[in-house]
Amino acid sequence: AAYGIAGERLAVVPNWADTWADGPAGGRGEGRAPKPNGLHVVHAGSLGRAHDTSGVLEAAARLAAEVPAIHFTFAGGGSARHGFDEAVRAHGLADTITCHPWLEDAELVRLIRSADVALAMLDRRAAGMALPCKAHLALALERPVLFCGPPGTGLADLLRDAGAGLWLPSGDGQALAAALARLAGDPGERRRLAAGAASIAADHGRAAGVERFAAAVRDTLAGPAADALPLLPTAPAILARRGIGPCRP
Repeated sequence: AAYGIAGERLAVVPNWADTWADGPAGGRGEGRAPKPNGLHVVHAGSLGRAHDTSGVLEAAARLAAEVPAIHFTFAGGGSARHGFDEAVRAHGLADTITCHPWLEDAELVRLIRSADVALAMLDRRAAGMALPCKAHLALALERPVLFCGPPGTGLADLLRDAGAGLWLPSGDGQALAAALARLAGDPGERRRLAAGAASIAADHGRAAGVERFAAAVRDTLAGPAADALPLLPTAPAILARRGIGPCRP
């Protein structure tokens, strides 16, 4: 609306997880052995300028002293990852935060399924410009999400409405530590959030995402302005021009 575009001319297609994450979670996979009052928190994906990690470091330092059975696992890369790894070592948090590089798809899925809660972050300055796709992957794998980011985002609203996770303001380490300590001591709340994530898991897989995108295209082609659209070559025709044959399984 701010750009003078009528709402009926816009179609919003939410993010989705890729093919290898489709399907029910089944077993929880290989993860850390559960401990009394323990919690496994997983951040799977990149760390960059759009991610505020200050709250995580503060929370980890608090929890290392107060609830040492809570453990973080970070897997991925990104422009801010090297600095984050150095900060973990500098603050003496290596026993609380395990850092892995990018993992193969199957390993990544096993890691996420081992989580009690998946962590997603967004710097408030990146609101409206970025969205943590890792949250949709976690939801597709039926894992609840703890989102640390600005208020009023679509992800925060989704987690609240589905009961599939929690929202906290970005950079608030004290609030993050308190929320994780509460989850660690409340298995009933963890089960409730996991059930909420499972209830919307199918909405975040590739099949659902592609169908929403295809529906938006079909609606556009069937609309009153369809006659004004240029005739575009089909995908097979484009591939043939480039000397690429049909795809085979």
